[in-house]
Amino acid sequence: MENPIEGLAPDFSIFGAEFTQLWQKLFLAVWALCILVAIFYLVMGIARSSTAQTTGHPTQVSEARAQAKTAGIALVGLAAIVPIVGAILFVVG
Repeated sequence: MENPIEGLAPDFSIFGAEFTQLWQKLFLAVWALCILVAIFYLVMGIARSSTAQTTGHPTQVSEARAQAKTAGIALVGLAAIVPIVGAILFVVG
């Protein structure tokens, strides 16, 4: 059996230029919000780690560092979303 969708690619222009501008603006707004949230969690993790280290709570230090590490990885991923998606589409497509 042949693949009926082979060679097809998504085309967002089918709905018109206004729709394309709308979904792109919405995507950029959500992307910016996600970056801000990641930055917030990164700063909070670093601050919590510093506070826990000063007060001498090793468990809280490791938890705060884990939060900062996770937020940092998320921030790098969000900042590199364009090449990541491009690479995935290149490999798959």
